[in-house]
Amino acid sequence: FTSGRSTTALSATLYRAQDTTLTADIAALPKVVGNRASNTITVNAADIERMTFSPEPSDACVTSQILAQQPRIILVDQYGNACSNKSAQITLAGSTTTGTFTAVTNGALTPSQNLVVSTSGGIATFSSLTYNYPEGIYLRAQAGSVTGGITLGDVYSRMITFSAANELATTD
Repeated sequence: FTSGRSTTALSATLYRAQDTTLTADIAALPKVVGNRASNTITVNAADIERMTFSPEPSDACVTSQILAQQPRIILVDQYGNACSNKSAQITLAGSTTTGTFTAVTNGALTPSQNLVVSTSGGIATFSSLTYNYPEGIYLRAQAGSVTGGITLGDVYSRMITFSAANELATTD
């Protein structure tokens, strides 16, 4: 300490994109001294690393009815922060497998015009999606036209099980 001030360089590594402050605290000093918070520090997201479903679409659905939870894809950095200043065009497709794309052949995701969405604030929100065949499928999200020419790997939803409406009816 020199003249009551620390001369030691302090460092902190922040990963969560947010506005925050730092407060130095020394347990041995009485609080009367008045620990002071720093000015606001803004931590921004790093470069896009991947896409993620958040939240995942509904996992149990009725054929030809709108999914209760529509898919939403978020562009995120290595720490999971949304890259709100980045953009991409996200395309959804039905797959019978996860990890390797195998196009569905029995049913179809509709309406087809809602299967390609541009991100807004790093988020692609899909709406009014339905699937018309009773089976389990995955949704594959594929990114194109990503800010900065970044190539992102495809991402798959958890399995969505579509059942015919009469299969969900209960009997006494």
